[in-house]
Amino acid sequence: MKEKFNVDAPKPVIYGLLRKMEYFGFITSKWDVEGGGPARRVYKITEEGLEYLNSSLKSLRDAKKVIDLILAEDEKGGWLMDAIEAVDLQKKFGNVTAVNSVSFKVKEGEIFGFLGPNGAGKTTTIRMLTGLLKPDRGYAMIMGYNVIDEPIKAKMLVGVVPEEANPYPDLSSWDNLVLVGRLYGLSGRDIKDRASKMLKLLGLYDIMDRKAKNLSKGQRQKLLVAMALINNPKVLFLDEPTGGLDVLSARMIRELILELREMV
Repeated sequence: MKEKFNVDAPKPVIYGLLRKMEYFGFITSKWDVEGGGPARRVYKITEEGLEYLNSSLKSLRDAKKVIDLILAEDEKGGWLMDAIEAVDLQKKFGNVTAVNSVSFKVKEGEIFGFLGPNGAGKTTTIRMLTGLLKPDRGYAMIMGYNVIDEPIKAKMLVGVVPEEANPYPDLSSWDNLVLVGRLYGLSGRDIKDRASKMLKLLGLYDIMDRKAKNLSKGQRQKLLVAMALINNPKVLFLDEPTGGLDVLSARMIRELILELREMV
């Protein structure tokens, strides 16, 4: 590394140098995704990095200033991590190419939709993004975690409403949420608090004891959304959430998506 740090350089330039320092092992970093706030990188300088900065900057105070600039930009949303990153995803089934070199990024708080006819590969792509299918080529990242290399960490950050799914018919709305909460390892208190919040948000609180098989299709769809949100996910996947619904219920689901986005 021949570059010398210039504390007054444009922030993107400084950021690039920091990433290069990380590549050489002078800086370690991790994504801070706790607490419900914006995800951002948290940096830690290694001993080798301190030695390098000592030779590149006038003082360690200057080194700290460089990193503080980056974190301040993160807090303003300048360098929020990508909630989803798909890179050159490809999936074949026999001789049929279902997904061919798909790449895109989705920022935190962004609503992103796939449009295409049946068989275009929308559901297959979602299954690769959520770790249900392994891509033949390429990779996917969820909040900085590789879906294949770190599947548990990635899956703990997502909620999914599949294209074809139903809540457990003989369980009540409340019991469906409790079951999913337990599968995510949530505490009893967290399950109670989050289930109550989701049921109130979705207008199901007053019928929480009604079995899922006795709910209307629109109510079941809202319950599926609540089940996907019980773990307070950073990323929510909805695979044709309004499919088969009447006009009023479909509008309600779209309004709910917009309301959820405002809560980010």
